[in-house]
Amino acid sequence: MGRFGLWVNLAAVLWQIFQVFFLSFPLSYPVTTNSMNWACLVVAIGVLVFAVNGVVYSRRRYHSPKPLLMGTH
Repeated sequence: MGRFGLWVNLAAVLWQIFQVFFLSFPLSYPVTTNSMNWACLVVAIGVLVFAVNGVVYSRRRYHSPKPLLMGTH
């Protein structure tokens, strides 16, 4: 992406935060258990699972990719 890579990544992260925030609003009022939008709960559980995995498992077992040397394929 060249010189635009940082800005494209930043825009993508901000758009994702915006979407997660606004898609968590309920669809109608008053909110009951049947009309509640459960997206916020699903996102919270996903974040919790990924965080626990990162701390418990991946912290010790994940090795980042090694950079390629110039001129080798």
